[in-house]
Amino acid sequence: MHTHSTPAEQRYSLLDALRGFAIFGIFGVNMVASSMSWAGGDGESPMLLGKADAYFQHFLDAFIEGKFYSIFSLLFGIGFGLQLQRHADNGVNGLPIFKRRLWGMLFIGFMHMMLLWLGDIVFLYAWLGFVLIAFRNKPDQYLIWAAIFCLALPVILYPLRMINEYLTLATPFYALLMGFGKLVRVDVFKMNPAEMMAEPGVYNYFKNNVIGFFFRQADLFDQVRPFKVFSVFLLGYWVSRNGWHKTPELFLNWFKKYFPVVFPLAILINIGMALVSWDTYYSAQWIGWLKTLLYFLGVVPLSLCYVYLFTAAYISGKYPRLHAFTYVGRMALTNYLFHSVLYAVIFRGLFLGMAGKIGPIVCMVPVLIVFPLQVIFSRWWLQNYRFGPAEWFWRSLTYGHWQSMKR
Repeated sequence: MHTHSTPAEQRYSLLDALRGFAIFGIFGVNMVASSMSWAGGDGESPMLLGKADAYFQHFLDAFIEGKFYSIFSLLFGIGFGLQLQRHADNGVNGLPIFKRRLWGMLFIGFMHMMLLWLGDIVFLYAWLGFVLIAFRNKPDQYLIWAAIFCLALPVILYPLRMINEYLTLATPFYALLMGFGKLVRVDVFKMNPAEMMAEPGVYNYFKNNVIGFFFRQADLFDQVRPFKVFSVFLLGYWVSRNGWHKTPELFLNWFKKYFPVVFPLAILINIGMALVSWDTYYSAQWIGWLKTLLYFLGVVPLSLCYVYLFTAAYISGKYPRLHAFTYVGRMALTNYLFHSVLYAVIFRGLFLGMAGKIGPIVCMVPVLIVFPLQVIFSRWWLQNYRFGPAEWFWRSLTYGHWQSMKR
């Protein structure tokens, strides 16, 4: 274990590498989610592998789902603290700049859903970023307790839906979804989502994107996801305040005491969570509450174990190939948006229309092909340009004028 301070360049490249690592995991989960194989139902496609797909889906739910967006959320909170501190060191109030960044994110996230993919996370991160601002002057202990409360809130609220199915945070959003569905003459609760995504034609493509926007907001609040994400924002901000991003050895030395217990326990909890169907959650069964409890106990701890393992491997210098993740991480938004282009081309009816016809295992094929190509492309791009294309656009929105792109 390292005891000396990590050089500044390596510290920041570690954050980029973690971001790239998170993007890789998110890519795999989102590719499977976009396929909507669970809604295919006919089993006739040769790319649906039956029980093998079911077992692999359990693996994804146990070890990937929720863990990598948690890592990304942690990095967002760290980034918030970094930006405020960096501007403060230069004698500048960084808050107005951060707010402009959030407005840019909000616009990009909204257009992402309108043009490409309903599963966007950028829009959620943006408006939650405005909430995070309100916590910037809170003491450290307050941040930790607020993070625990937000993470536990789904467990606290779940019994309400068992009393009445309309006692959820999602009810107003489902009402909006139903209203738009009536406007375009679609019964959004009876139509098969895979068939909807595979509908051909430009009109259906954009109509379903708007339906997807309303559905996404409803489903996020149905899962109480904003509070889960925000809890890790707060944890990341606490990390940046305490300088763990500057001296990752502090985190490693602290967490290694707990890792031998937390890691196997978190694995067991997540396996248990993966074995409980989401149907039980949405149908307000008591075992759905158990799934919520297991999520609270297992997902973030396992995410922190992943961060611990990756950080220890990265700063040890024994695994130089991990540096490849930094290129993707420095162009995280560009690479993330490209994934959505891929989802649209493969699954949407305007293009190949394969929604519902490709199972989780086959979905990994494009992930394992495309991600290494993104590493190569990102490295080449950053040798010639200062920002990724999407990052350049976002930065230009933030500062109100076109940024210089060429190195």
